[in-house]
Amino acid sequence: LSAGWRIGRELKDDTTRFCTMTNGGPLFVYVRDGKILRTTPLAFDSDDPDTWTIKARGKKFTPPRKGMLSPHAINWKAMVNAPNRLRQPMKRVDFDPDGERNIQNRGVSGYEPISWDEALDIVADEIKRMKREYGTGAIASSNGSHHNWGNIGYYLSAKLRFMNAIGTTEVHHNPDSW
Repeated sequence: LSAGWRIGRELKDDTTRFCTMTNGGPLFVYVRDGKILRTTPLAFDSDDPDTWTIKARGKKFTPPRKGMLSPHAINWKAMVNAPNRLRQPMKRVDFDPDGERNIQNRGVSGYEPISWDEALDIVADEIKRMKREYGTGAIASSNGSHHNWGNIGYYLSAKLRFMNAIGTTEVHHNPDSW
């Protein structure tokens, strides 16, 4: 669960608490032995700054001292542990990236597990093939002011750098009305 850095906060019961601030809202994720035990909304304690308060007509309105979550964020544990979740790359059994692709069987044929190396080779070769056969503008990447993948969707993110490296057509939209 790290790339050389120690992340998360070790708790007394051998659980590590991680915090995500991405799609779905701020969330604490409690993990033990690589398994998610539970998720809870991020809660603020007395060390955190006070929240805002609006005073109107003799009343005070202050939000709760915890993050608000979307329904799919609350369900992350179930999604991660779902028995039908893909846990390794898969390839259609009758798909040969160097030969017959059998596109008529998309959605019909079964799948077989492949290694990460093979999957990444297929993706890299497909990017090269698309550019070779259809030109440098054949691959489009969409960015907007509202990210959907955490930091990945932001304009100055790893996604943008990757898309620039492979040479894509950028499609920008901004649905904000302000």
